Amino acid sequence: MNTKLLSRILVHIAFVIVVFAQPAFAKTPAQVSKERHYPERYCADTETPEVRQALIAELWKHDPAADTKLWPEGKIPMKANDKPIKNLEHELWQRNLVVTDINDPFFTFFPAKGEGAKPVVVILPGGGYFQLGWNKEGTEIAEWLNSIGFSAAVLMYRAPNQRDAALCDVQRTIGILRRDAGKYSIDPGRIGVIGFSAGANLAIRASTNWRKRMYERIDDADDYSCRPDFQLPIYPWDIRTRKDPSSPRGWKSMEMRPEYPVDAETPPAFIAQSIDDFCEIETTVTYDLHLRRAGVSSTARIYPNGGHGYGLRRLGNATDVWSDEAASWLAQFSKPSKKVLFLGDSITDKHHVGCTKNYWGYLADRYGFNPLVYGLNGQQWSDIAAQAKAYQKDHKECPDVVFVFAGTNDYNSNVPLGEWYSVSNAKTNKNGREVTLKKRELSFDGGTFRGRINSAMSFLVDNFPSARIVLLTPVHRGYAKFGEGNVQPDESYANELGLFIDDYVNVVKEAGNVWSAKVVDINADAGLYPNSRAQDAFINNADVDRLHPSAAGHARIADAISLAVGPLLE
Repeated sequence: MNTKLLSRILVHIAFVIVVFAQPAFAKTPAQVSKERHYPERYCADTETPEVRQALIAELWKHDPAADTKLWPEGKIPMKANDKPIKNLEHELWQRNLVVTDINDPFFTFFPAKGEGAKPVVVILPGGGYFQLGWNKEGTEIAEWLNSIGFSAAVLMYRAPNQRDAALCDVQRTIGILRRDAGKYSIDPGRIGVIGFSAGANLAIRASTNWRKRMYERIDDADDYSCRPDFQLPIYPWDIRTRKDPSSPRGWKSMEMRPEYPVDAETPPAFIAQSIDDFCEIETTVTYDLHLRRAGVSSTARIYPNGGHGYGLRRLGNATDVWSDEAASWLAQFSKPSKKVLFLGDSITDKHHVGCTKNYWGYLADRYGFNPLVYGLNGQQWSDIAAQAKAYQKDHKECPDVVFVFAGTNDYNSNVPLGEWYSVSNAKTNKNGREVTLKKRELSFDGGTFRGRINSAMSFLVDNFPSARIVLLTPVHRGYAKFGEGNVQPDESYANELGLFIDDYVNVVKEAGNVWSAKVVDINADAGLYPNSRAQDAFINNADVDRLHPSAAGHARIADAISLAVGPLLE
């Protein structure tokens, strides 16, 4: 073969190899931005597998060892399968890592800087319950929250298609954060949720389904309330009733599906959505309407444009300002909530004996604190110190205010009133000379009502030196029958010692002077008189339980407390 011809052939082969075998050239963010019509600062090159893997490593920027798994091994409720978490690459070009196959859920904690217990927000990324956006609706939100003084927990809840399991994950997360508030340096009375799209749907569901968990108790984290203290559903999805369930656009206007039961205890909300959102602005309007009808504080921000799925990213739309408005709204939760401890009997018990909402729930809504409830059904003044010890076991901090609401069971158990003091003669120095004077000492006789109060108050004063202690007198007593062996006459009858409930009320009022404690005379000031049939709306059951107030009766108790000591709770 001709040497020149062979050389030409080799040159052409080399050219083909160079041109067609070389890897694709990397694209700049500016090029990606031009192609995708998306701001350059949010764009990234994803042309080669190597570039994509490097970008995934950059975006998945956290230490998995620091993640908090929600469930102990072998105790994950509603577990679907054991597939490992999977990265999806379709949104990498906009610097957003999307993940799915989340079967062992966890949250990643992002602490705010500074001293003291911080408010915290649980972040629920969107993705149609099929996938979760780790960056755009997760870590970027956490960084923003940190910048305004809030800690954050990005929750990787279960997906795909595990809606009830996802609600379990939110409930469990809030319980863990409340239990471990000291570990995370957060305020258990300032735990909120923020969600985006399907995550906003989940935030609404968690805010309206907190009274009963979706799963059986696992450990002590499930003894804590899973109620969020505030909520931020952002471009929420799908909460309305449908006329035609088979039609995705067959909404029944302004009616919510029953799985979102809004009531007076639903947490306050900030909602944001644009009119051109494909999820339809009626979602926000409907939720805002139902919240307001229930008496819940709601701030809805509706923007003329912005679409869906923007997160915090400023894309030149009206929705660019939602985070500024949300930050202003969140400022109300920057102030540490008061630590308010409630001790007592059935009227204080957190299991809502005879009612759907207790007085402390109304007070918490009114003043924005997380009620620390340790009162127990059937207990007496002799049990108050033990309840306070139970609080100490769970919390290191001294409470700001302690309420004690007890005495009616001491009356019913025929406890003698006793004396505040024992008096004897004792020598002492007065003006440089020894004299013998009468000396009184507090009586701690546990068999008497006054002795029991002295013992309890001595413990509270010694152990909670900075707390303001508020004593609540027993309420008027109506007839109650809790069984053949437990029939309690109304207050027109004395107990077996010949003492009336008024005698015990007066002793509690005396205790205020003995122990320098504020007394709220609930007996006189709450406007509850269960022996009148005209007040049936304020009692639990007109026929068999006129002893326990209904929710309406508890609202009256809360009103009396607010009038007397409201400034202590602000």
